[in-house]
Amino acid sequence: MAATFTGIGTLPQSQRRDFSNVSCDEAMRRTRDCVPELRERAQASEDARVLLRENEQLMHEQGLFALGGQHAHPTL
Repeated sequence: MAATFTGIGTLPQSQRRDFSNVSCDEAMRRTRDCVPELRERAQASEDARVLLRENEQLMHEQGLFALGGQHAHPTL
């Protein structure tokens, strides 16, 4: 049986962004900048048991999904 696409986890992109030149320090700054908004939505995310679309959009806009493993940091 084929899986049905629900649209969860995908967001339309109005423009293609290139984050290939983002340094580790810049990625960490962007991550820290997201924390207040993510904290505000933490309970709603826990209750829904999913990554909220607003959180996904925020992280996409900051380029945090585009970074891949090269910028992974053990203290995140």
